[in-house]
Amino acid sequence: MDLGDAREITPLVRGVIVASALWFLLFSIASLEEYGARGLGDIVTAAMNPSASYYAKFNIYIEQQTSGRTSRPIQLAVLTGALYAVLVPVTIYYWRRIGVATRVLTVTAALSYVGYFVFIGTQKGIGDLLVMAIAALAASAIALEKGRPSKATTQTRRWLAVVVIVLSVGFVGYLANNQGDRVEGTSVAGQFVPNPLMTSLFGEKFSRGLAVAMFYPTNGYIGLSKNLGVPFVSAGGLGGAPALGSYKTQYLGGENPSERSYPKRTEAATGWPAGQYWATVYPWLASDLTFPGAALFMTIAGWFMARMWLGARIERDPLSLVLFSQMAIFIAYVPANNQLMSARYTAIGFITLLGIYVVRRLVGGKLHSGKSEIRLGQVH
Repeated sequence: MDLGDAREITPLVRGVIVASALWFLLFSIASLEEYGARGLGDIVTAAMNPSASYYAKFNIYIEQQTSGRTSRPIQLAVLTGALYAVLVPVTIYYWRRIGVATRVLTVTAALSYVGYFVFIGTQKGIGDLLVMAIAALAASAIALEKGRPSKATTQTRRWLAVVVIVLSVGFVGYLANNQGDRVEGTSVAGQFVPNPLMTSLFGEKFSRGLAVAMFYPTNGYIGLSKNLGVPFVSAGGLGGAPALGSYKTQYLGGENPSERSYPKRTEAATGWPAGQYWATVYPWLASDLTFPGAALFMTIAGWFMARMWLGARIERDPLSLVLFSQMAIFIAYVPANNQLMSARYTAIGFITLLGIYVVRRLVGGKLHSGKSEIRLGQVH
């Protein structure tokens, strides 16, 4: 049976979707204001000049650090970061059930988030949405049972495959255009030789940007090789989680734990820049666990992701779907860094969701009401 035939949406799930959409609007509007956007025209201008937009945000970083300026709306969004993880997977999963008004709200919220990252010339946030969307589409389309699917199911899966391909190609094209614009006229440009065929089809800037984009998945393993030659020094438990380490420094003082992480110490030893180039997720994990410990951690992470997949597909549990989508981001960024722990709102969000999941498991995860068995967020 196709999962889409059996989905039920409860008032709780519907309310969480709306709350998540409002979170996206709050975070995006507050962030756009913080970085100087005054309207849609500014976002369009930034999209036309991605390199200038990318470098301009660093001036805001410096200003924030020197002035100590903070945004209360952004702080609120950070503390409620769990809502960030909900919108894309749960909206896609229940798309046919949420109604037109909620669809418009969720799409508008997601576009506002895309607009923010376009304005600052960064692709990371857009890539996260794409990964979560693909994870949710997979949970929606892959068959639970063997056997020949119905004609309608086959057609739906084909359309979903087309959507995934179009979104992926569009993102790669956007990434290549941004990277080409970013390195144009710099000394770095000479390190990336554009493909002659691609140059003849799309121009030199785009072709060089595509070469830079292709460099992304591989340069992390070069960084990993350099980290493997550096001896282990315990980072105190937060070296692999820069976002949480920054809280420790802010409120307790002392050295930021990330300064003792493998990537930071490798930068000092070899010159491989921890903030500019990748080193894969492994050195970040190994900063607290050692490299053998990091390998064991990845085994546990794989088991947990599989468990969330089963929860989403077989138990039809929205929380499992959200956590599966977050683990998809973690795995997608393995060649880069510990992505879930790099930003405060994603770190707090993941920890909050994981805590809810653990508590729910400890208390049984079920509420009983008469003859109905109601699992948190779903109905059987």
